[in-house]
Formats: sequence, C-alpha cells, structure tokens
Amino acid sequence: MKMSFNTKNSLNYLLLILTISHVILKTRACVFTQHYDVQIVNQLPTSLKMHCVHSDEEDYGMSSLPREEVFRRTFCMNFWGTTKIKCHFWWGSKQMSFNVFTKKLADDISKNFETDDETKLCIWLVNEDGFYAPGGASPYKRYIW
Repeated sequence: MKMSFNTKNSLNYLLLILTISHVILKTRACVFTQHYDVQIVNQLPTSLKMHCVHSDEEDYGMSSLPREEVFRRTFCMNFWGTTKIKCHFWWGSKQMSFNVFTKKLADDISKNFETDDETKLCIWLVNEDGFYAPGGASPYKRYIW
C-alpha cells in the first residue's frame, strides 16, 4: 500500500502528539497550568469521615481518615483555572462542607509553600474547633464546625 505525502505527515504528527502526551502523563507535568498538592491533616482525637469531589467529575468516595493521617491529592489546574475540590466532613455530631480547593483559595493559602518542583502546596488542618489553613506565621481558623 502506497501512502501519500500528506498521510505520512499526518501519521508522523499523530505519533509525535501521542509521544508527548505519554511523556507528560508519565512525568505528571503540567503543561500551561500550575501543579497543586492538596493535603487535609486530621488532628482530631478520633477518625474523620469525609467525602470529596474533584470539579464535579471525579468522586473520591466516602472515606475515614484516621487520627494524624493525611488525605492527599495532586493534580494540574485545568486550562480555564476552574478546578475545585469540595469536601463534606463529619466528626461525631458535627459536620461541615466547603471547597478545600479553588484557584483563588489556593493563591491565598499556598503563598508560603512552594516546593522545589514549583508545586503549590495547600494544607488544611482539621481540629476540634474547626478547619485551619496557613496564613502568615501560624495557621488561622477559616471554618468553624
């Protein structure tokens, strides 16, 4: 079967795009967007029940986070800058629901935490009296149970 010049070029371009896509996925590199690391640290005396959803697309399911354990998700911001993670938390008779990640929130709470690979780190500390995020010299309470 004899291929035309255009067909060969099209196949070469397709192969190049597939190769680049594979390398990006393997290295988890973010192209044109920021890489984020969201962490929720359970500092309660007992387990924390939680349910999180990533941009209304990926449901992380219901989970129980043991004391002193960390729930962690790393990802690239979408091209439009609208990526979000919303979580619902339960501890005993208390519950709270809020966005643990949006671009605006991340720009605010991750200022002081940039890693060597330029990943922005967003940390939440869950305590008996509420939810804390970094700010200045010490974490401050952003949400009350």
